[in-house]
Amino acid sequence: MEIDGLKFIEETDWENIFSKWKEREGNRREWQKTAIEKGWKNWEEWRSNWVNSIKAKEKKWTRYQIIDPFKSIPNFLVGPSKSWQKAFDKRDQLNKSFATIIQKIDYSNNKKINSLLKDFPQSTEFIGLILPNRKITLIEGHHRATTIAYSLSKKIKLKIQNRPTIALTFFKESEKILIEEMLEKGSAKK
Repeated sequence: MEIDGLKFIEETDWENIFSKWKEREGNRREWQKTAIEKGWKNWEEWRSNWVNSIKAKEKKWTRYQIIDPFKSIPNFLVGPSKSWQKAFDKRDQLNKSFATIIQKIDYSNNKKINSLLKDFPQSTEFIGLILPNRKITLIEGHHRATTIAYSLSKKIKLKIQNRPTIALTFFKESEKILIEEMLEKGSAKK
């Protein structure tokens, strides 16, 4: 299926997507620390539990290349993450873009964003959901998406060597409740 701004690469499955995600961040000290702070024993347990909320293993996934990241990514919606959605009023959550979040929050002193501005990954993949209205909401890649939107708004030259990819699955109207539950549940162990 064609999606504006994206070029089809391949059909894939959740195991493939999750293993690539784990390669990118699963062994990084700061993400292991975050997992433990949230009550999990490690990164894999933390992330697996969170995406189980949307039944990721049961979904059909497709990988795409993002043709123009500076055009597409700022328009992606901020995903169902409590820490990212807290910038928005409850009634506005799940329908705000990265272009919107950078207008609400000052990222000029954010360590992760500033680090990415200086050294954006040469090769990177986002993970998202295609909603019934054909908008894309991210479930993984928020710092990178914010960095791209921020660099564009501040006219900071950001070097992206390779076009990013995004792994996507379609969500039906009846499944939107899973996204809302994912946001409500959060990623901390209760």
